[in-house]
Amino acid sequence: MGKASSYTKEEIIRGIRNKQNHVILWLYEQILPILEIYVGKMGGSSSDAKDLFQEAMIVVFQKIRKEAFEPRKNIPEYIVGICKKMWFDRLSEKQKTLNIEFLEEKDDQLGDEMLVDPEPVNPEEIKRALYLRHITALKKECREILYMVRQGITLEEISRLYGYPDARIIYNKKAYCLQKLIERIKNDPEYPL
Repeated sequence: MGKASSYTKEEIIRGIRNKQNHVILWLYEQILPILEIYVGKMGGSSSDAKDLFQEAMIVVFQKIRKEAFEPRKNIPEYIVGICKKMWFDRLSEKQKTLNIEFLEEKDDQLGDEMLVDPEPVNPEEIKRALYLRHITALKKECREILYMVRQGITLEEISRLYGYPDARIIYNKKAYCLQKLIERIKNDPEYPL
């Protein structure tokens, strides 16, 4: 099996299992441009896309070593899905870190502010705090879906990422998650402002 314009799922699995460089290079050439566009839209770099590809290949290699590996999608789509999920997880962790740093900074400032006359409360800050408190309390899948929708990722793309055959499933999950978020916020003692 030399360099080809495409490979079957079985040829790719066999090529990865046997560590055939031409198959891995073909996958790299197929997938990297897609990842660079996706990661670029989401605030990342070409270097981030390359790192994701390498990490995803490790995951795929480990799964292929198990003889029962049989993804429903074609292998490049499967690898892209893994990469998107990894990138989303990185962004989620980054957002959590930023939220924690923001709250710690506000907490540090609060000690000093207790000594002076209080300033009027900014309703936008209260809304943001309510939103952050309750969105982080949602299940992981809900947080991920709402985040991706907010980033402009289509329901069809999200559905492919999660392996659902129909975007209506994600539409229903999004509606459910949004309803839960709104209920949580409305039931918070700090609501209404």
